[in-house]
Amino acid sequence: MKQLVNLFTKEVLRLYRHPRHGKPYFASVKEYYNEVINNYSSKDRINALKRPTPLAKIPITEEELREINPWDGAEQYVKPIESVTTLFDERAECVLKCDKNTLDEHNKIFKGTEYEYCVHKWPKPFIGNPFTSKVILLSLNPRFKDESHRMIAETMNIYYCEAINQQLLEQMRFNTRSLFCSDRKLGNYKTTIYEAQGLVDGWYWNNKIKDFRDKAEKIGLPKISPKDKQRDPLYENLSIIQYVGYASPHFEKVPKGKKFPSQYFTKLLIQYLAFNSDKVFVVARSKDKWRSFIGKEIWDKLEQDHRLICRKGGGRMHGLTETTGLEKVDFVRLVDIMK
Repeated sequence: MKQLVNLFTKEVLRLYRHPRHGKPYFASVKEYYNEVINNYSSKDRINALKRPTPLAKIPITEEELREINPWDGAEQYVKPIESVTTLFDERAECVLKCDKNTLDEHNKIFKGTEYEYCVHKWPKPFIGNPFTSKVILLSLNPRFKDESHRMIAETMNIYYCEAINQQLLEQMRFNTRSLFCSDRKLGNYKTTIYEAQGLVDGWYWNNKIKDFRDKAEKIGLPKISPKDKQRDPLYENLSIIQYVGYASPHFEKVPKGKKFPSQYFTKLLIQYLAFNSDKVFVVARSKDKWRSFIGKEIWDKLEQDHRLICRKGGGRMHGLTETTGLEKVDFVRLVDIMK
């Protein structure tokens, strides 16, 4: 009876979000259920594991997700970039404290290779705002290109750096509604902030979105004046969630099947959006990896609601058009959503 009362008390406190102390919720949610399971006798433990609490019945709100967001706040990082006018700093270690051990282990194995994560720039776990967008693209991790993320970033005008940094930090806080920076110019400079950000990012997502827009305009997507880039509905209606928030030239999973603690938050975020919104998810690469990561319950929910679009064929090629792997019916559907 004492064990039963203790379990009941813990469940009530969890459901009503008793103020948390110590480790944030995103890291302890797994530990919580492990603790519950350990209260069962060894005879019943296997059966308990076979009957996990359905995710749909685990309540969580957008406000709580914002509160436990591990990416929000410089104090969460080992050694954040201190200056708002710096995009790349060799002295910085922009890795979450909770992720440090896992990342260090990964980088020790892949040191000097294209799979090593760069921690001298801000991570980018999200692009755009998953809470306000209509379509969410599930990607693997941000790209790192030395010639743009380091060389260009180190020589760029400090006012552009400050504007780009502001966009990066606001994205990690879910406080922006756009994929990209504003297209306004600074002072007498001819380059816009949008163009400066494109240079630093190697124009990767800019080109992907332009490819989608060029083809979508042929089947009815309204044209946008080049001077009104920031008003483009594509920039507000599309967001990106990364499997891993840290940048590397190429993606490679963490050895021994380990996950970054921050990925527990990513799964909670996707869980919330799956059960509490009508957003459409696009898996343009690594379908099996994402299905395994988010779990059968979330995946089946999205499929049953016809809110999951997967690229046909294998490979890791990003794209939102027919020529980059989507079925025609899915491409047309995305255009209708973006209008």
